[in-house]
Amino acid sequence: MLLVPGFGQSNTQGSFFEKTGLSLHRGRVVPHDKAINHLAKGAFLMKHLSLSGQVKGDHEWHTLYNYPELGLNFLYTELGYPEVLGKAFAFFPHIAFDLFSAPDFSMGHNQGIGIAYLTLPFHETTNPENAAIGSAVNIVYNMTLEARWVFTPNWTVYSGLSLTHFSNGRIKTPNKGLNIPAVKLGLGWNFSGNPAFRSAPEKNSYAMRPELITLISGGPSSTYPPGSSVSRRVSVQSTFHYPLNPKTGAGLGYDFFYSERKQSVGQDQTRSIWYNLHGLHIAWQQSFSKLSFIFHKGIYFHDKSNFNESLFYHRVGFRLNPFGGVVFHLALKTHFFQAENLEWGMGYKF
Repeated sequence: MLLVPGFGQSNTQGSFFEKTGLSLHRGRVVPHDKAINHLAKGAFLMKHLSLSGQVKGDHEWHTLYNYPELGLNFLYTELGYPEVLGKAFAFFPHIAFDLFSAPDFSMGHNQGIGIAYLTLPFHETTNPENAAIGSAVNIVYNMTLEARWVFTPNWTVYSGLSLTHFSNGRIKTPNKGLNIPAVKLGLGWNFSGNPAFRSAPEKNSYAMRPELITLISGGPSSTYPPGSSVSRRVSVQSTFHYPLNPKTGAGLGYDFFYSERKQSVGQDQTRSIWYNLHGLHIAWQQSFSKLSFIFHKGIYFHDKSNFNESLFYHRVGFRLNPFGGVVFHLALKTHFFQAENLEWGMGYKF
């Protein structure tokens, strides 16, 4: 039997949350585009507060993933260049998995995605130097690899490496985004004071069935230079997934893209021109019951008008299957490190 660390019973109020943690991340902006080289001014501290609890095995995926931890997080930082980048306030949920565990020591990784507010986005007159962030509201993504030492039933010290990313999905330009790698050190307090071990079942009854998902999605895409008109993107995609194991699957798919480009026809006047693009993608999917994380790597095989400079495209996001075959889709389409648009849509799983 596999031993899995737990955090005892719920606290006296019966809340799911059993732990809180406070950590500092010392990091710096690392430019990935020469247009934002001037924004990397030096190291700074990010303050990170978390509230979390371990799942209790109420659902099959809890035991399949060996009782992961779920939590809520608040992060604050000044980004190292306060007069141009301002400050960032971020809120996001996370899920944490153990890679190795023992009674007094464990290693694991966390993944979280949510919403961030940045106080000084680009403005053509008051803040033209901020070539990274074009809107106040952004998406934040945070991942951490950490080691944890349990010193008492209530207190845990942890340290590790983290990566934080801010971007708006090209809803508004500029949108080069900010990447912040950091070293993390923190202290956690366990409300229950009973870090017991739980045993996970060696087998489960997870269904492993191939599936075909077809959906339609769309979203806005802002263009350069900043302040230009926003164009529209529509896509129809169909993906066949084959399960590799109860948690992951791989597959192949087809994409039809219907993309708008605005063309100037006079002073303050534009017209819309629509382009058809076709692509094939390789798909990877990780499932958590009704919620799945997806990653696609695609190649355009028909782009007659050379709408995109890149031959390859990528898609990363989530799909929710709340009931029956209905599927809701939210993803970010990119060309390597350059976002094209956020995709919102729905479809059906066969």
